[in-house]
Amino acid sequence: IEDSVSKDKAHKNVLKDIRRALMGSRRKIKEQLEALINIYDASSEQGLILWMLDLNAINKAASTLSRYLTEVGEAFLYGTRNEDITGYQVHQYEFLYDTIIAKKNTLNIGYTQTVFNSLHQSLKKHLGAPHVHLQRENDPKMVSSSLISLDLYKYILRSVSNQTALSSYNRSMMKVVIILLYRTGLRINELLGIRLTDIEYDTYNYNDINLIIRSNSHRALKSDDGTRRINLLVLLKLEEFQIFQAYFIERTRNKKEGKYLFALEGLSTPLDRSSVDRVFKEVIGPHYQHLVLHSFRHNALSNMAVILRCRQEVLDIFT
Repeated sequence: IEDSVSKDKAHKNVLKDIRRALMGSRRKIKEQLEALINIYDASSEQGLILWMLDLNAINKAASTLSRYLTEVGEAFLYGTRNEDITGYQVHQYEFLYDTIIAKKNTLNIGYTQTVFNSLHQSLKKHLGAPHVHLQRENDPKMVSSSLISLDLYKYILRSVSNQTALSSYNRSMMKVVIILLYRTGLRINELLGIRLTDIEYDTYNYNDINLIIRSNSHRALKSDDGTRRINLLVLLKLEEFQIFQAYFIERTRNKKEGKYLFALEGLSTPLDRSSVDRVFKEVIGPHYQHLVLHSFRHNALSNMAVILRCRQEVLDIFT
């Protein structure tokens, strides 16, 4: 075991050590995977190891275990880095899996879903993970098609304003995040990765503001042709634009920390998705827990289709 398992925690690599453990007889694999449990203490790392042990116990071939690990292992660890997944709720698992699956070849989605179902069964067994429904077959649609009504959208904004646990600055920031998600259809990672240098604006009165969505060192865009310019005066209503305008002026003139558009007060690091997700799930109430941040993107695209095709009286209902 000592030959195949590194005990130097400063340089540990769970994927590399699992692959080494998969060499040899079924009994040897079991012994080496069990040894890894005592070395790696992060819940996501232990989840992968326990999954491999479960597959080995039902006589899955070592080559199958290796293929499963290659399919989702690295992305799973990256998506859960520095987080304790024992406290994950349904929407967090769904977002994690959907984000990973969305990057896969659409012809291979069914296989990836099968692998995730296998992994999640082990997480339920050993870590108490909740039941999660994954779409089956080759269906690339990962988010429910529920619309976010205009009334619900306004309710979310009011609820964010009433979050006394947040500072005044952070409440304003979260409102801007929700407004942009609802009106622009940006993916949450695209939005949170916007730098101050990605914003074009009139420095005299801030009345003309464009967002430039492009890759940077913090996050890449999903596709090579994803670079685009978004004119906020076109997509936001006047009151919404004024909310963004006031936040942006404070963000730039008061020299808040960091180089990103969104950062929690006092921090220079960009706002992370989990922080937004926690506030979102807190304010939407128990009846809308099926909604996720990506639902805003589907809703915005539906609204844009309505704008292109419908009469004004219909637009007033939906937008």
